[in-house]
Amino acid sequence: MTLADPQLSACRFCSEVSRSQGEDPIGSAEPSDHWLISELPLPWPRRMFVEDPRLNPVFEMIKTAVIDHGVKIKPLAIAPDPEYSISGRVRVLYYRRPGDLFAQFEKSEYLLPEAEAIQLSLDLIKQLIGQPHNLSRFDPYLQDPVLTRDILVCTHGEIDAACARFGKPLYEAASGFCGPEW
Repeated sequence: MTLADPQLSACRFCSEVSRSQGEDPIGSAEPSDHWLISELPLPWPRRMFVEDPRLNPVFEMIKTAVIDHGVKIKPLAIAPDPEYSISGRVRVLYYRRPGDLFAQFEKSEYLLPEAEAIQLSLDLIKQLIGQPHNLSRFDPYLQDPVLTRDILVCTHGEIDAACARFGKPLYEAASGFCGPEW
């Protein structure tokens, strides 16, 4: 679906309906203790996250952690960005809530070899959730902590058309404003 798509332009987006009703969408996201964000090349067809055999083990592990062990984890995919991504590597960002009262999530960033990314991601997730203090195996992939601000903007319109309609222009504007030196 593109911005020029007639279905998209005739669509009543929930954010517009909420705004017209005076609703404040801030605070409506479900809280999470862990965020797992991984680069995943486009395209992302609607059923990819359910049907792709390479991704099934990752999502099964996350589903087990959530359902069987009560872990509050949110997996997200991000498209590789030519300005930031590294050829032959898959970036994995992991944010963890350090405690009940906290000022910011703790962040770890890994660059995994593309050829081994799925298996390494599975192993990394197990360690991050189950034994976060025993990650020495992943030290070669761990990136030095750099003071950065990660801003995630959904631009993918396959699942939620509002992301294509509102996210894409926002991302383009923020990219030009923020840039890598920001």
